[in-house]
Amino acid sequence: MKHFITIIFCCATFASMAQATLKIGSGATLGLGSANLVLENTDLENNGTLTANTSNLKLSGSSDSNLDLGGTMLNNLILDKSPGTTVTLLANAGVSNEVTFNTDDVKLVLGAYDFSFGPSANVVSADGNEYFVTNGTGRVSKQGLGASGFTFHVGQSLTTYNPVILNENGPSDTYGVRCLASVLSNGNSGSAATSQVADAAWEVVEGSAGDANLSVTAQWSHSDELVGFDRTDCTLGRYSGGVWDFASTPTGAATGSNPYSFTRTGLNGPGIFGVGMATALPIELVDFQVFATSKTDAMLSWQTASEQQMDHFEVERLNANSSLSDWNLVGVVEAVGESQNLQTYALPDPGVGRQGGSFYYRLKMVELDGSHEYSQVEELSFEGQVGRIIVFPNPTTWGVFVQFGEAETAAAKLYAVDGRLLQTALLSSELDKINFLPGLLPGVYLLALETESGSRQTVRVVVAGQ
Repeated sequence: MKHFITIIFCCATFASMAQATLKIGSGATLGLGSANLVLENTDLENNGTLTANTSNLKLSGSSDSNLDLGGTMLNNLILDKSPGTTVTLLANAGVSNEVTFNTDDVKLVLGAYDFSFGPSANVVSADGNEYFVTNGTGRVSKQGLGASGFTFHVGQSLTTYNPVILNENGPSDTYGVRCLASVLSNGNSGSAATSQVADAAWEVVEGSAGDANLSVTAQWSHSDELVGFDRTDCTLGRYSGGVWDFASTPTGAATGSNPYSFTRTGLNGPGIFGVGMATALPIELVDFQVFATSKTDAMLSWQTASEQQMDHFEVERLNANSSLSDWNLVGVVEAVGESQNLQTYALPDPGVGRQGGSFYYRLKMVELDGSHEYSQVEELSFEGQVGRIIVFPNPTTWGVFVQFGEAETAAAKLYAVDGRLLQTALLSSELDKINFLPGLLPGVYLLALETESGSRQTVRVVVAGQ
């Protein structure tokens, strides 16, 4: 027979000179009833059952705290800790009534966990010093926004506060929000915009896909504004379906006076949002990779999904043993400049492997006015690279290059996902190419490769539309 222990505290206070932990063991139950549970300089770890009912959990003290509610929805959570302290979630948590920031400069750090608000729950006294830090994958979620809306008091770090207001004019749903540090080329990944935007973004998700009708109001401060940003003629762009729509949304002047805000209405669903100019994110970089084509030579390959007012690309290289300031120019490639289609670029770096060691590469994307942004940094070590089968570009619109080792030949077979053989080719050098047959529809295909030495690999290839 399984036995349960129920412990009920009424106005209980746990205090200690050192940081203590209140643990609810596996199989145990802590029932709070209508009590006030005050934890001073004490962590909470719930491995059993915590029943909150109409109680208040108050966290106080001068040290940081960890909060593991085991997914429990509290009635009220009161943060009454000393200025400059944090409360960090170690499990999902939430409230059915209120979260109250009782003191100044206290943050609730989410990390990888979600904090949920019930249909009638609210936040009290949150502002630029007291808010939820979405420094990981965790989100603040709210059930039932309503037409009056809900303010998500979020910031990506302990020093950045960028709240967003969501108003729900359609069917009731649950929405989750996390603040991102920058406007990224691929929404929540890729290179960060370095101009023409406010340096923050908001990822919004919904519980159930449906007939959404959202209004989104994003807020930023003067210090978030990057070079080229004009708050008198800006817009709230959305990344959805693989593209940012800055260029196709109405622009206008921001409201407020440090902080500033901009509202977009009539949205048919969630996405990732960022404030910028109609020409923001002049380039959407979808891929940047580097690999060895021989024992001494390297190849750089990158793709863009769209370009606006682009001039050229500069590939830069850093020896892993050098100072971080010793980036060297490998070469310059002219950009297409204006495009809404997939564009593929490549640049060889011959002989670099003779220097020995590892190398770092980055791509500098330069606009017509001279402004620029950098890609992520990619590392290349020649050890273990030669002989590995590499296919690029991917996605593609015409075909692929294949690198499969030195002095070998390879048989290539292109299949549809249903197993139909569509094309064969014999590759006769260490870096060869396959031009796909005309009429190949956009979609996913499988490319099977076998070299004369017996290496086999099947690669998933995406063929994009023109």
